[in-house]
Amino acid sequence: MQIPLSFADAVIGASGANISYIRRASGASITIQETRGVPGEMTVEISGTASQIQAAQQLVQVFDFEGSLRFLICLLYVLSLMMINSLLVMSSH
Repeated sequence: MQIPLSFADAVIGASGANISYIRRASGASITIQETRGVPGEMTVEISGTASQIQAAQQLVQVFDFEGSLRFLICLLYVLSLMMINSLLVMSSH
C-alpha cells in the first residue's frame, strides 16, 4: 500500500513505536520504504495471513489518518495566526 511521505512519520511513530505496535497487534511483517520513481510516496509492504494483512492495513490507515489530522490542525493554526496578524495590521492603520 502507498502512503504520502508526509504521513510516514505518524505511521512509524517516535523511535518506531507506532509501527512496532502495528506489527505486534496484527502479527504481520511490515516494511516501509520510499517508492521508487514516485517522489513523496512511501510503500508499506505487509505480509502474513489474510487476517494479519487486513488488521495491519487498518492500523496503518488509523495512524495515516492521525497524521492527516495533525497536519490539518497545524495548517488551521498557522492560518488563524496569519488572519490575526492581518487584523492587527489593519486595525493599526
